Amino acid sequence: MRTRKLKIPYTVQLDVLNAATASVWVECLCLKDMWDYAHGYRTGGRLDKVCELWMDKQLSKSQPLHSQSIQEVRSRYFKNRKG
Repeated sequence: MRTRKLKIPYTVQLDVLNAATASVWVECLCLKDMWDYAHGYRTGGRLDKVCELWMDKQLSKSQPLHSQSIQEVRSRYFKNRKG
């Protein structure tokens, strides 16, 4: 497989997208803290999946991102927690 780097020129839209994804990430952090407090700070495979589904319903839809982009940020948050 061959990969190529794409040089994207700076635009203000990229800063807006970066800020929006950071906002979703911070919201994931806050929601995970709420989940842990409510459920006794337990972690595990099945509980993480249940937490992910709960978090997906709780995430703010007022972000300037598409819902699938918000879901991707959430899934990457949980991938990073496992790693």
